[in-house]
Amino acid sequence: MPVAQSLFSQFGVQEVEAQYSDEVTLTLEVEVRQLEAFSQAIINKSGAKAVITPINGK
Repeated sequence: MPVAQSLFSQFGVQEVEAQYSDEVTLTLEVEVRQLEAFSQAIINKSGAKAVITPINGK
């Protein structure tokens, strides 16, 4: 989570909601053109898997 949060300003990300359990689920607002780069940056910094699923209509 701290890795993802540290990248928010770099990619213009706004956190909408977060859920913590065995895995972290974040609901974020980010420009479509930034999705792949944001996901790759999380993987590069932490080695964690980043799965991006668009939420239509939001």
